[in-house]
Amino acid sequence: MLKKMKLRLTLMNSAVFLAILTSIVIFVFISFQVQATESTDNELMNDAYMLKRYVSLFENQSSSQGALYEEYNDFKARLNSTNISYGIWDVSGHSYVYISSYSLPLDPLAAIRSLIFAADSRAVRESAESDGTYYLHLYRYGDVNIGVCTTIAVTDSGQMRIIQTIQNMHYQENMNQTFRRTMLLAIALGFLLSLVTGYFIAGNSMKPVEVSMQQQKSFIADASHELRTPITIMRTNLDVARSCPDDPVSEQMEWIDSAYRETEHMQLLVDNLLQIAKSDAGSDDLSMQQFFAYRLCRDVRDRFVPIADRKGIRLWFDDKAADSVILTADYNKMVQLLSIVLDNAIKYSSPGQDIRMSLKRAGQKAVIAVEDHGIGIDKSELENIFNRFYRTDKARSRKEGGSGLGLAIAKQITEAHGGTITADSVKGRGTTITITLPAA
Repeated sequence: MLKKMKLRLTLMNSAVFLAILTSIVIFVFISFQVQATESTDNELMNDAYMLKRYVSLFENQSSSQGALYEEYNDFKARLNSTNISYGIWDVSGHSYVYISSYSLPLDPLAAIRSLIFAADSRAVRESAESDGTYYLHLYRYGDVNIGVCTTIAVTDSGQMRIIQTIQNMHYQENMNQTFRRTMLLAIALGFLLSLVTGYFIAGNSMKPVEVSMQQQKSFIADASHELRTPITIMRTNLDVARSCPDDPVSEQMEWIDSAYRETEHMQLLVDNLLQIAKSDAGSDDLSMQQFFAYRLCRDVRDRFVPIADRKGIRLWFDDKAADSVILTADYNKMVQLLSIVLDNAIKYSSPGQDIRMSLKRAGQKAVIAVEDHGIGIDKSELENIFNRFYRTDKARSRKEGGSGLGLAIAKQITEAHGGTITADSVKGRGTTITITLPAA
């Protein structure tokens, strides 16, 4: 299931990445095409505009000397270097000048000149300027594709001349093909990169899911194991009782009491499981209120004094200089939190030992510590005690009625209130649980 989900996420991430990359490539390619076309058109129009300045040179041969003629020679040299051809004709088709660096039939140019006098010029672009209209045509013959700019100039004597600038589009076509191949290669490489990237992104996205599913499996397995034990004990006791149907109930009380104790253990386990499930689902609502922290500690301490006394344990509470500490929290949840910690301290302490609970302020925090001198916890196990169903001494926990969920619930309650809970312990010398909560 996880592999299929990871594959779907990989393909989905790759598809999104590829779609974005393709959109960018198409946008860049279209922008390049438009820019290249506009650049070519503008260059042809500028050259045609310049030729209007030199029309008089071809009308009056005596003007073949002078500054304008020298300027024209420089202009002609530049056009030759840029592979642009040009020509000037009258309306009857007579050519005054035609210079081309490549072989080009004149019929297409004549056809284009006639079109500008028709109702439909069939130009791919018309640009109306202050000095006249410029018509831009594209024409293909054989393997050659040319761009032609045509405009009309009027001589000083009032004669109409048709000017054409022509450019072979072979260079632009090669650039377009090269750019197109580059873009296709970029898409192909992008697709491979998207697969690799998508795989790693899917892997990172799946890690929380994998951890959650593993925790769920462990949770179900642990819960099933915890429930199996009391059920087995109950069934064994009831089987013994059923094996002697003629005995009075008073003689069966040992087995009935044992089965009843297991129902209490199951009830506690089920209640804890339900609370954890509600907390995981985010439906464990908190009823927030303000109260003095020392009152909370005293109330919980007073509840556990009789339990501690029966075991010969002294329970102390040190609240010096802490009577001004105010908490904003769910009071009942706080009672449950401290009850779990005190209950554990009493369970794992021996008769004659002391348990000390303290309260103090540390900046904007309220710090509640419960210190016992019981059996302690080994350093290798200390980091696991807040995990669900984790018990350092399974035999003793079973005897004391524990399910391994208490400290996990304590951690959930603490974190739900924006606090932290930590443990410090030395094997054989005792444990200190420290709860830090925001103070109002």
